[in-house]
Amino acid sequence: MSKEERKRMVSKEEKLSIRQQCVLLGLCRTSLYYTESEETAENLEIMRLLDRQYAITPFYGQRRLQAWLAEKGYPVNIKRLRRLMGLVRWRTLFPEHRTTVADKKAYKYPYLNPCETGDELWRGLDGYFRFYNGERLHQSLGYKTPASRYLLQKEAA
Repeated sequence: MSKEERKRMVSKEEKLSIRQQCVLLGLCRTSLYYTESEETAENLEIMRLLDRQYAITPFYGQRRLQAWLAEKGYPVNIKRLRRLMGLVRWRTLFPEHRTTVADKKAYKYPYLNPCETGDELWRGLDGYFRFYNGERLHQSLGYKTPASRYLLQKEAA
């Protein structure tokens, strides 16, 4: 007998208490009262943004994604972000974070995007460096881009 069938057998009009009925039927009482809730429109939008950003930057960690979302107008706390991403433990998102310091910069592009020709590599690296300096949020810069930091310093001078 399925769980749903057993749940339908529980009745408030029965002489046995609901607790006793659940024990006899092998049900957890909370399963009688629990109703699944749908995701909010905001959570669905955040998950859509995260999916799209992951396709572009599979090496972003939780904190960088949190800062990126805040820039987009979705300031979420890290616990909520972890839940939305389906993460159970506090870790970086991707094993690439356990590589050497050199791998954390330009070597990520060829590692994630193997190229057939030198021209293809040149175009890819050009795009990656534009992204790295103009879009990628850097923890050491307070989750700002090097380009925005450079412009601020230039304006101050």
